[in-house]
Amino acid sequence: MNRHIDYRQVGNLSAIGLAYCVQVTPRVSLGATLNIWEDWFGENQWEQKTRDEGSGSFVGNAFGYSSASRDDYSFTGFNWNANLGVLWNITAQLTFGAVVKTPFTADLRHHSTFRSSINFPDFPGAGSTISTSSTEPERLRMPMSYGIGLAYRFSDQFTVAGDVYRTEWQDFELKDSHGNKTSPITGRPTSESDVDPTYQVRFGAEYLLMYPNYVIPLRAGIFYDPAPAEGSPDNYYGFSLGTGLAWGRFVFDVAYQYRFGRGVGESILQTLNFSQDIDEHTVYASLIVHF
Repeated sequence: MNRHIDYRQVGNLSAIGLAYCVQVTPRVSLGATLNIWEDWFGENQWEQKTRDEGSGSFVGNAFGYSSASRDDYSFTGFNWNANLGVLWNITAQLTFGAVVKTPFTADLRHHSTFRSSINFPDFPGAGSTISTSSTEPERLRMPMSYGIGLAYRFSDQFTVAGDVYRTEWQDFELKDSHGNKTSPITGRPTSESDVDPTYQVRFGAEYLLMYPNYVIPLRAGIFYDPAPAEGSPDNYYGFSLGTGLAWGRFVFDVAYQYRFGRGVGESILQTLNFSQDIDEHTVYASLIVHF
């Protein structure tokens, strides 16, 4: 049997973050961000499409088949979570930071369609077609994550930093209207999935070019950023480069990130001995205005 499978996924998620921080003592600061997952910057939704086509023979009789499925997910209701952080200036040079991102459960609307057909050219009457469609409420449970980091300031110009961050992906699950719980990572029931937490490890440095009226930062970093998968996480690595400009009340930053993985993604199509090589190129930019 010969098969061709085409899988596509597209969508977006956005949130409004309302942040507040306070300096408890000259050395300790606390902060909190409330993330509101509403459709203010576009609908929080994603869709998955899979098309499977092929041909072969069964006890000497040729056949052809095709199937197409589409799943649309969208957030409904009011969904929110919080980020909680602490910053501790242990000494004038050494700073400790910690963050906790709380879990939350999002209400979803899931619309699915499926159609498949098989035909035998020599026996037309043996062919068949199946078509289904449904819309159901579901719940998506997002996991907790947390991390700690240290920064050491060698001088007013040069700083290095590192952090470790853990995400509890074993708690990531989708619950349908019948109470069935599945892992979105493996597509299998949660009780049958073997998904471990992931640990991100990052290390970077910053050097400031200081001038009378402005400052230009030079930044670089390396990281290990695994993705959750069945059995053990998929390994991803990368580096980043950044710069910017601090001038008066304005601070502008820009960074480039390269992230790659080799032989990853086996959990997506577990029965087909599937894997892939990933190369990601991302550009980040931010603008801060001090009032």
